[in-house]
Amino acid sequence: MKYIDRVLGPNEEIVYETGLHWIIFATPMAVLAIAAFAAADLGARKSTVAGFVFFAFGTVGVIALVKAFIRWATTEIAVTTHRIVLKRGLIARDTIEINFNRIEGLDVKQTVLGRIFDFGTVVVRGTGVGLQPMRDISAPIELRKAAFGDLATSPRVAQR
Repeated sequence: MKYIDRVLGPNEEIVYETGLHWIIFATPMAVLAIAAFAAADLGARKSTVAGFVFFAFGTVGVIALVKAFIRWATTEIAVTTHRIVLKRGLIARDTIEINFNRIEGLDVKQTVLGRIFDFGTVVVRGTGVGLQPMRDISAPIELRKAAFGDLATSPRVAQR
């Protein structure tokens, strides 16, 4: 059972759910691509340098890919009828739950690449909680719309 489903209060429903964007896998995949090119060169020339590059980039790439997958699989983001909930972490859990009456503003920051691929950082400005950034969020504009009531009357929308 998901964390968000377990912490719902009475008369509280999930309005919108999203998660991390697939872009978090781009850097580990690029590092693994370099390792693959080094492996091809190693097979063709039996170069010691290519062997070192293959081993180093392959090891770093696999570790980064596993970390990105764990981050992607263990992050839950939802807008309910009463609050915004963010849960991240596998062993150590980090949660942010901000009631709507404590939210002063919600900022969306997107780079050009973020606009093209529909991901970005959502910064929740809350009374007494300061700034709470949520990075690499899929469909951040939809999250903002859901938080400010544009989607609040629609059924659960899952975006992952």
